[in-house]
Parts: sequence; structure tokens; C-alpha cells
Amino acid sequence: MCQSEVSEIQSPSAAEDSSKTIESTKESCCPDVIEICKPDKSLVNSEDTLHADKSKELKLDATCRPADKFQPVTYRVSDTQVAEVTPKQAPSGQHGLVLKPKKAGDIKLEALCSDHVLATWSISFRNRKIVVIDPGHGDIFDKYLDPGAVAKNAKGEIIAKEKDLALAVSEHILANLTARPEIESAFLTRAGDLDDKTRTQLAWRTDFAKEKGADILVSIHLDAAGATATGHSVFYYDSEAGKNLATQIDSAYIKIKSRASAKSKNLYVCREFSGAAALVELGFITNESDRNSISGEQAQIGKEIADGIVAYIKSL
Repeated sequence: MCQSEVSEIQSPSAAEDSSKTIESTKESCCPDVIEICKPDKSLVNSEDTLHADKSKELKLDATCRPADKFQPVTYRVSDTQVAEVTPKQAPSGQHGLVLKPKKAGDIKLEALCSDHVLATWSISFRNRKIVVIDPGHGDIFDKYLDPGAVAKNAKGEIIAKEKDLALAVSEHILANLTARPEIESAFLTRAGDLDDKTRTQLAWRTDFAKEKGADILVSIHLDAAGATATGHSVFYYDSEAGKNLATQIDSAYIKIKSRASAKSKNLYVCREFSGAAALVELGFITNESDRNSISGEQAQIGKEIADGIVAYIKSL
């Protein structure tokens, strides 16, 4: 072996020390941690899945800690067929990110520095909608609080009011919806009785939905007739979106049998709302069996109607 060759050989310990020095230099130039937040400033937990609407850009704010590290941070997604990220490279410190979805699907978003993975987040792009649930009645009508339909006992005493049962079921629908990844946000038009006499009958309900930017409006009511009339009904106005929504709810709501398939009807809340709208008659308050089911199985009924709303969203 010639002398020049010998001089180029490093001892194992020297080579190892050199490797450690290079790695240490890389790490010293990279942030120790990076966090991302949604526009509302809430932190995105790397252990959870972030649910996002596939029809909208997802804007995020990133913060590197410590902020004075000077190596740039690189971003990549696991599937560019689902979404793209910009910028692909950003300075350490604070910066913004935009994820542009192309279709429904799940991705991993990685932040890297010098090929060192700083953090990974799971993001699921789906159809996500804003939903308003409208418990019928319970507001002022002709100067008096409107109870809606009522049920009476043999003595003629009122034993149940539509406004109360509609609200109770609506609360369960809302609770079910808020736990679903397909729901961006969900609201009730009322959380109790409203005695504001300045409200315009019916119009305030659709106005509320419009103010919330709702994509979907579902109004909850109960029917009334003779004691033998039974079953639920779902109505929509003259639109394909409304028909699809009403049909999905009608199919999912099985606790009380359906009187017929979803039907078109000229109802104000469906007609005056530009998105998908449906009105559900839960059953007959004047039928003991229907009334007992609506009173005693509110959680199940709420879940079934929520299932129908989510099925509609998934069908889009």
C-alpha cells in the first residue's frame, strides 16, 4: 500500500466523529419543533386527523421554534393527486401554508429540514358543509307564543306541544352532527322559546341560515290529525338538491315508519332557502305511539336524521 493511500485513511473513531459533526451542524441549523395552526389560531395536533373541505383551500400558519434557526423548512404531501402544498419551501420562523385539494382523500403533510422530519400531520379532505337545524314554532305568531300542534288527554288538557318536542329532537340532531367530519359547523335557529315580537314570521329562520352561510337547512316539525294517523313525512321544494337531501333523510329515519317517499311541497323555509332544504314531520303528535316514540327515543331519532344529512353530503 502506498504512502498516499495510507494518509487518506481515517481511523473508525475519526470517521464517526466527523459524521457526528456534520449531523450536529445540520441539526443546529434546523428548528427543534414546528407547529401549525388553523386560521382561528387553534393548534393542529399531530396525533389527530385534521378534517378539511375538499372544495376549499386550506390555509395554515406555521411557527418554528426556536424562530432564529436559519435553515429553510421544506414541505411535502404523501399524495399529490389529492392535494398540493405551497410554498414547498419556506424560511424558518413564522410563515403561511396553503393546501390546495384536488379531490377527496387522505394525506400526510410533512415538514422537513435538511432531510430531517420535524413533524407530520394527517389531513382528510372531504365534502364538509355548514348545517342549520330549525326547530319549528316556539316563536311569536299573531302576538302570542306559537306552540305548534298539541296533544290533549281525555280531559282536554295539553300534554305535549310541538315546539318542545321539535326542539328536543333538534338538539340531538345537532349533537350528532357536530361529531361528524363531514360537518364544518352546525347551528340551531333557536335554543328555547323566542318572545321577540319584531321577528318576521318564518323569514327570520331562513335569514338565520343565510347569515350562518349554511349549505343545508332542515326544519323539524310534528304532524297533527286524528288519533289513528301515524308515520313521518319529509318534504322539499322544487330542487334536485332538496330532493336528494329529503330522500336521504327519509331513508335513514326508520324509528317511525314513513308515510310515503319524500315529496315536493311549497313550504316557505324550503322555497326561500337557496341551498339544500328539507322539512321533516317527525310523526303525529296526536298519535300515542308516534308521540311516545318521539318523546322517549329522541337520541335515536336525532342520530337517524343526522345520518341522513351526512349521507346526503357524502353523495355530493
